[in-house]
Amino acid sequence: MVEQPQDLITDETVSTFLAGPPAEMADFAFLLGEWEHEAIRYDAQGSVQRTHRGRWRARTIASGRIVLDEVISLRADGTEIASMATLRTFCPTPSRWEMTFLTAHQPALPISFGGARVGDELHLEVRVAGAPEAPCLAKVRFFDIQPDRFRWEQSMRSGEDAYEKSVEISASRTSEVWRLPG
Repeated sequence: MVEQPQDLITDETVSTFLAGPPAEMADFAFLLGEWEHEAIRYDAQGSVQRTHRGRWRARTIASGRIVLDEVISLRADGTEIASMATLRTFCPTPSRWEMTFLTAHQPALPISFGGARVGDELHLEVRVAGAPEAPCLAKVRFFDIQPDRFRWEQSMRSGEDAYEKSVEISASRTSEVWRLPG
């Protein structure tokens, strides 16, 4: 039997939408604008596997209710070699950020991000849809968030409760901050 899709337009969702962007949208306001970044990928032993530089740019869509950001990886000569887009929105119920992404020219992965602000950082989990036996594959955090820079780190699950750093990014702002509407 095929499960019926959830009705996305209900009295509750309309009311929430009409209330405007929630205050938590400010959590990702730091990301709005354009950035240059340096990325380091590590192997399972913690050794540097490769490095690259890139661009990261973010803006709001849906009248400030969704953050759309794009990460572009570059060769040393500036040639674009990869691109990924992420959609981020804060959901008042269950009071957490929900995200999804797509990498250009690659099959869509059945994963999504979710998380929340923890102090001065944003902590996110990467989950595989429909895999309750191993729902969390990675943890991501944005930290050292300043007006002109931030750092990003991804740790991959290496055991039942163990994670190992797999990628780190240091980003520097290249454009003015884009303001959230409202």
